[in-house]
Amino acid sequence: MPETKREELPIQSQTAGSAAAEDAVEAQLARQVAELSATLGTPEAGFALASLRVVEEDWARHALGVDMSGTLASQARRSVERGVPLDRLERALPHAKRAVQRQWDLGSFATGSGEGLAVMAEVRELQTALAWLHAGIARHDPVRARHAAEAQRLAREIREDSNGSGRSCERSLRALDELLARLETGAAPQRH
Repeated sequence: MPETKREELPIQSQTAGSAAAEDAVEAQLARQVAELSATLGTPEAGFALASLRVVEEDWARHALGVDMSGTLASQARRSVERGVPLDRLERALPHAKRAVQRQWDLGSFATGSGEGLAVMAEVRELQTALAWLHAGIARHDPVRARHAAEAQRLAREIREDSNGSGRSCERSLRALDELLARLETGAAPQRH
């Protein structure tokens, strides 16, 4: 499967960074996406897909204002539990969606069942992040029932994976279920 190199980005923390610095990082990410997208129809397509997945994941992290430590799923969960502002969640969402799609696309480059399982484990991890982002948006505005429903749908899909590729996400999904249940009953979301 194609490998990629993560370019160092000055990811800003939630409290640091000016609008100009934020714009500079976003412009850098947009340039990377454009450059990599231009190579999708070439022999370098596998590398481009893997790199695009990483860039979209990095962009979601940037939008959340988190660093590169841990998985995007763990960072998304922490962000939601800490009450990250709605605008950050909404900015991260499309990039997390594209990261999931790019990871799905990488499956077509898998050369064996082991590689395919590894790709799917990554898909499930990214879907967990996506579910947390949807739940976070619903947490800020319970009227956004479609976001809670999408978080539930993703959690169900991860759990129903016939190869068990989402098994490592179960603990996070249980916490997600608890948050969604509190939202459904109108209970005030708890901060962890």
